[in-house]
Amino acid sequence: MANSRTVRCVKWLVFVFNLLFFLSGCCLIGFGVWLNVARDDWQGISEYAYMSIANICLATGIIIVLVAFVGCCGAITENKIMLLLFFIFLLVIFLMEIGSAISAYIWREKINEELKDQLEQRIPERYYTETAVELAVNKIQSHFKCCGLYNSSDWGKTTASTNEPMIDQSCCIQDSAHSNYNSNCVSRPWGSIQADDEKLLKEYYQDGCYDKIKDFIKENMWLSVLFGFIFAFIQIIGMVLSMFLYCVLRRNEMVY
Repeated sequence: MANSRTVRCVKWLVFVFNLLFFLSGCCLIGFGVWLNVARDDWQGISEYAYMSIANICLATGIIIVLVAFVGCCGAITENKIMLLLFFIFLLVIFLMEIGSAISAYIWREKINEELKDQLEQRIPERYYTETAVELAVNKIQSHFKCCGLYNSSDWGKTTASTNEPMIDQSCCIQDSAHSNYNSNCVSRPWGSIQADDEKLLKEYYQDGCYDKIKDFIKENMWLSVLFGFIFAFIQIIGMVLSMFLYCVLRRNEMVY
């Protein structure tokens, strides 16, 4: 009787775990879909990196949903094979996550340098010829309150259709009360706002976007680390519960 209660209790714990696991997979799928829908705003900066993140979220979400489905079915039907498969799948996902985290840490500087090189090449050469790049740069400069890759002087390296370097309006400091650009700050030739014109330069953001984005990532890195630890802990609980249920069912089968 006690053994029956234990099986029933663990079975429902495994089921509830898989239900939560299933929902987390659905959230990842939704996030991946949202990234694909919103890609026009950001993919111009690094289309390959952006689409890789979106596709990884989609693929991971789908895998989690399928694994959770196997776990639910195994728990409800008390199927040992499905429970064992669920344990193996969770273990593989867990090991892949550890491998990805280690790789990201080892290659973090190389990834950082490659992204910086790509930005240095794409913005000056393609800002005025590709709408996706223009939209992405404007979005970043407005959101992070920055101008250029390193500072506003980077706009002196771009070439507009007039063959004259231009500084974009998204570099303009906005009126905090009305969210409007200062009337004195508009898109204009870079040559008209050289460093000696201090009054005009004050109308534009002076901080570079590269450092702003890097600082933003560093400040929010703890959220990713915290989420990773929580997710890993949940997976370990799932593996322990599924293996415990598997062992109890197998022992009962041997007894009878």
